[in-house]
Amino acid sequence: MTPDSTTTAAEQIELDLRGYKCPIPVLKARKAFAALDSAFQAQVLVTDPKAPKDFGDFCELAGYQLAQVEVIDGGHRLVIHSSKES
Repeated sequence: MTPDSTTTAAEQIELDLRGYKCPIPVLKARKAFAALDSAFQAQVLVTDPKAPKDFGDFCELAGYQLAQVEVIDGGHRLVIHSSKES
């Protein structure tokens, strides 16, 4: 890329939502995502076993991409990409 390129890197955020039961993790993520002005990649940590499905539904409705679901000790790590253009 050239220095005058208009492409910017996506903002990297992490949300630790362990210990919350759905729908609270989705509601907190929605609020955090709405506050961002640019494209982002979010790593979301959750412990509610229903969270991966709930986040999948949320992402589909909101226009985000649930790019990865990883089982981790005690829960899941979700990677979500925005569809916003910088």
